[in-house]
Amino acid sequence: MSAVDSLLITSGERFDFVLNADQMASSFWIRFRGNMDWNSKNVFQTAILRYENSPDVEPDEIVTYESTSRNGTVLNPINHAPGDQKHVTVAELKALQEESEADWAREPDHKFFLAYDFNAVDNWLYHDPEHYPLFGVGIHQRFFTPQVNHISLRMPSSPPLSQHHALSVNSLCNQSTVANCKEKECACAYTLQVPLGSLVEVILIDEGMTFDATHPFNLHGYSFRVVAMERIGSNVTVDQIRAMDDSG
Repeated sequence: MSAVDSLLITSGERFDFVLNADQMASSFWIRFRGNMDWNSKNVFQTAILRYENSPDVEPDEIVTYESTSRNGTVLNPINHAPGDQKHVTVAELKALQEESEADWAREPDHKFFLAYDFNAVDNWLYHDPEHYPLFGVGIHQRFFTPQVNHISLRMPSSPPLSQHHALSVNSLCNQSTVANCKEKECACAYTLQVPLGSLVEVILIDEGMTFDATHPFNLHGYSFRVVAMERIGSNVTVDQIRAMDDSG
């Protein structure tokens, strides 16, 4: 558990927190401010936290975008590595509940390296290679494609679990079934197959070559445990991470 003064929530994230209500009974502003794309638009919202038996009135202060910024320690800051006393990263949080290591500490049955970045490819949705390729338009019209191992997500034609027989050719793929994906766009539902009951280690690598993006990863339908998290550098390659993994 960590005591902080504010927290930053990015896309898809959720937090449970305990509010330390130790002030004189009154009404207080709860302040929310937009970050990243919303900084320039000065987007903010407020709510009122009112102590029991306090007057049913708004707090005196007039809130502006600037006054929504709070000094002190921040949880989940953008692009900060552990070790800064004013910033607490998710990598530094620990679960309150103790768990046995017996079920996950052994060598995994399968290990997958999944590299993520926004890549410069003529993608099928935004950049037709003949009419408006990525580098044939102005810089503000360029859409760099979010990909895993240089493969874009294209939803399959049918649900893979219930109608696998109806899938179109090449609906499912992975790094071993497609080629030349750095030169042309590869798009499919990235699929990795493992036997039922396997222990799988997934190493997610934020390459960070194009720009600093802040977006969480989450996993549906499986029991998982985050066993390690670290910022290696401003950008990193899969080969670097493989070499670090091989050396222990």
